[in-house]
Amino acid sequence: LQISYLHWGFHPWSLYAVGGLGIAYFSFRHDQPMNIATSLYGLLGENTESSVWSKLTNLVTAFATIAGISTALGLGILSIKFGLTHITGLEMTPGLTIFVLVLFMAAYIASSVSGLKRGLKYMSLINLWLAFAVIAFIFLAGPTLQLLDLFPQSLGNYLSNFVTMTFWTDAMNQAYDGKWMGWWTVFYWAFWIAWVPFVGGFIARISKGRTVREFIVWVVLIPSIVMFICFDIFGGAAILAERSGTVALWKAVQADMGSGIFTLLSAYPMGFFASIMIFISLIIFLITSADSASFLVAMLMSKGELEPKAGMKIVWGFVLGTLAIILLQTDGLKALQTASIVCALPFTLVMIAMMVSIVKGFGKDLKNRDLK
Repeated sequence: LQISYLHWGFHPWSLYAVGGLGIAYFSFRHDQPMNIATSLYGLLGENTESSVWSKLTNLVTAFATIAGISTALGLGILSIKFGLTHITGLEMTPGLTIFVLVLFMAAYIASSVSGLKRGLKYMSLINLWLAFAVIAFIFLAGPTLQLLDLFPQSLGNYLSNFVTMTFWTDAMNQAYDGKWMGWWTVFYWAFWIAWVPFVGGFIARISKGRTVREFIVWVVLIPSIVMFICFDIFGGAAILAERSGTVALWKAVQADMGSGIFTLLSAYPMGFFASIMIFISLIIFLITSADSASFLVAMLMSKGELEPKAGMKIVWGFVLGTLAIILLQTDGLKALQTASIVCALPFTLVMIAMMVSIVKGFGKDLKNRDLK
């Protein structure tokens, strides 16, 4: 569990905070456009919007976003594919898998083009309540007392080993012949970096009027705590089920990466209905995420237009889905992981520039305030 906390806790949310703070601070305090290049205002100054570095940043951002969302689509389809078989009994052949992906493409492209933002809002709220319902179900129907005991223990281990795990590189090749580190920890870092433009931009838009301290608390601390609780319940229940022999979860996941949550829920009373809720939640998540991502990339490729043309949304929505199909059909999970790592690498340089820009921007503003 402490490794899951490492992958999903303070580290990814800190990355989102960098992206969100860079955009929000310079946008609201210096009246700059609400886009990722604005986060470099502390370095580029008034020439930010017209700078070649700004245009290059938007291009790198587009590729990172495409890789991140395509990877999420691919991983989501792995779970949906198994879930569809689990719930309906249909055998998911390669052809049927592609058909399902094409349906998703059509759904989120239609949503993006139609601009049904109110519908997306309600879908997201439904998704949130479905997730809470499943979490509560597992917590109450599962080993509640053991999960309560497990939370402080795993959180304590995570905090105690925080620095060690952060800098751990598996230099002696001790874990799974040296490949585990690259396929998981490095993949997760790259995956989160690829999502920074998407999540950071959303966070920036809803952060007007917040102090930097409030921003850090609500973007880094609170979401991390929520993730710790979710992983304690989902991950803890899975570990306890595997150790007790209730379900052969490890074997199931090795056979099909998308089977995890459905295999776990099969061990619970009324688990079938919970599986349906998870299935619906996954579908909503993929549609809303891909819709927003295709809109963001279209906006970046339209020189920052707040409402890009429908044709641009269709093109980039098609690119997202097609890339996910190609990656899934070539080498499945490993192809998805590799795509995130490769495309996130250039954006890592942008994030370093963001951090320098934020520090310089703060310094200039403090100096100007003192002079006044």
